[in-house]
Amino acid sequence: MTSSYMKALLLKYWRFERFYYNCAIEVPSNSGQSDIVVDNGKEVVEIEVKTSLSDLKADFKKKKFRYFRFQDNRRYIYFVCNRFYYAIPKKLCQDASKIISDMDNNFGIISVSKRIIGNKGIEIIKVAKKINDILLENIRRKIMQRTSSDMVQTKMKEEGIGWKLI
Repeated sequence: MTSSYMKALLLKYWRFERFYYNCAIEVPSNSGQSDIVVDNGKEVVEIEVKTSLSDLKADFKKKKFRYFRFQDNRRYIYFVCNRFYYAIPKKLCQDASKIISDMDNNFGIISVSKRIIGNKGIEIIKVAKKINDILLENIRRKIMQRTSSDMVQTKMKEEGIGWKLI
């Protein structure tokens, strides 16, 4: 299962089943780039998509986990969200759950299945705990900018217009 396929299912789930009105992929953040960020007006949720266990393990070497491991008083400074999930292919969920729980028990886990029954290809295995109480307007702006850019690019491709800034 590809990352792109997983992102499509996750966007559909958060937008149409969970009713988060603001959903975007590849959103710039303090820690680099977030795979998916969704906002329902009450909270912002970040979802990191991992297609393999090695990809998951490598993620813990990123900047946002440095403070997380060594400085409890600044524990979640690099997280732009109120809740944080890892989305994992269903077949890897058992092994991934152990790795994620060992790293931080506050993170949630989402199982993504290629086999969709009805609307279900997504299952929340572990609900993420709240890691941040602050709603940052900055990240909301970035979600909107990313969503708008994606919409413009899609329409330009449909019309055969090149992507050149005027």
